[in-house]
Amino acid sequence: MTQTEHNATNIHHELINLQPNVPFKIYLSDQHPRSVNESYILPHYHADIEIIYLLKGTVNIYDDNNLTELHTGSVYIVNSNSIHSTSSSSSHITNYVLQISFDFLMNFIPDFPKYHFLINNDDTIVSKLKKDISLINQFHNKNNNDNSYLMSLSSLFDLMYILTNNFATQISSKTAQKTAKYHQRISTVIGYIESNYSSSLSLTDVANQIHLSPAYFSHFFKLQMGMTFYEYLTNVRMKHVESELKNTNNEILKIMDNCGFTTYHQFRKEFYQRFNMSPSHFRKSAIH
Repeated sequence: MTQTEHNATNIHHELINLQPNVPFKIYLSDQHPRSVNESYILPHYHADIEIIYLLKGTVNIYDDNNLTELHTGSVYIVNSNSIHSTSSSSSHITNYVLQISFDFLMNFIPDFPKYHFLINNDDTIVSKLKKDISLINQFHNKNNNDNSYLMSLSSLFDLMYILTNNFATQISSKTAQKTAKYHQRISTVIGYIESNYSSSLSLTDVANQIHLSPAYFSHFFKLQMGMTFYEYLTNVRMKHVESELKNTNNEILKIMDNCGFTTYHQFRKEFYQRFNMSPSHFRKSAIH
C-alpha cells in the first residue's frame, strides 16, 4: 500500500441515511466503469466512519491529503469527518462499504472523537475484520429476521473490538480541537462556494467569510485541500456543467453561463482537460 499526494475536485457533506434503530449501513458495490472519470466518487465527509473491503479490482482512496492504492483483499477505514474520495482504472470493482453511526460509536466509546484508526493489512487479524464485514452483510440482508439482526450486531461489536484494540491511536485534546477548528473553516468555505459558484467569486470574497486575509486563506486552503482555491472552484463549476449536460436540454452556452464561466475559450479548455472531448460530444455519449 503506497501513499502520495493527490488532487481532489469537489467536496460535500454527505448525510448517511441509516434505517431507524439500525446503527450501520452496509452494501455490496459491483461496478463496471468505462473510465476513471466514471468510477470517481467526489470528495465528501461524514461523522460516521466508513470501512471499505475490496473484493475485486484496484481502488485509489484520497483521504487526509494522501492517496492510498487499495488492492484486492485489502480493508481501509475512513475516519470520522475525514475528507475522502475514490477512483479506479479497473474495469470491474467489487467491494463492501460499511458505514457505522457516529452516535452509536459515541454511546459505547465516549472518547471516540479522539480515536484515529489506521488498518495495517499485513496484520493477520485483518482476516477477522473481513469475516465480520461479510457476516454483517449476510445477516443484515435476511429480510428483517430479528435473530439475524442480532447476529449482525454481534459481528459489528466484534469488529469494533478488533479496531479499537489493534488499529487505533488516541490524539490529544489540543490536536482534536485544532482539527475541529480547521474542519469548520473548510465546511464554511465549501458551503459558500456551492452556493455561489454560478456568480463571479474571488479568493478575497471567500476569505472574508471566515475572517482570514487572502494570503493566509490561499495558503490554508491549499494545505488542507491539496489544490489551489481557483483549481477547486473550477472543478466545482465543471461538475455542475457535467450534471447539466447529462440532465437538461439547456444550450451549451447557457450551461457555461449558469456554472460561472465567463469565456467559451476557458470553458472548453477546462472541459477538454477533464473529459478529452468537447461538451457537445460528451452530451451525445452520455445519452447513448
